[in-house]
Amino acid sequence: QRALVVTGELMVASGKIDEARRHYQQLLDGVKDWKAQPFVFAGAANGLGDCAFEQGDWSKAAEEYSKTFALFSDNGKLANEVGWALWRFANANKQMAAKEKDTEKAREYRGRYERLRRTVAQDYRMTRGGQLSRRELGVGQ
Repeated sequence: QRALVVTGELMVASGKIDEARRHYQQLLDGVKDWKAQPFVFAGAANGLGDCAFEQGDWSKAAEEYSKTFALFSDNGKLANEVGWALWRFANANKQMAAKEKDTEKAREYRGRYERLRRTVAQDYRMTRGGQLSRRELGVGQ
């Protein structure tokens, strides 16, 4: 299962975004019970989020990432996946705020970004997302 998720990550890293999106969607469609296959579900949802993020579809990226942290935030075995999802969800909100310019919606997105950035840095400090958040905030490990 891990190899299937990593295969998609390699596609994204290689710039094969459409191929990765199809791969992740196929993985997600193959999960009959997210409770029985949490790693595959979270990996595929995050992968779809990464694909949308790379294509600048911030709203779709946020939607995909939210599946991971909504379902698995209490699953310690998936801390890396949840930390990444929260970090990227926060950054998608930052991008949506920039797109909205100076509106009430932009302030809402910006506030969500600020809150989640601190949450990830504190609660998921030893994950990839937590480390990126901490680096951006200028705090140590």
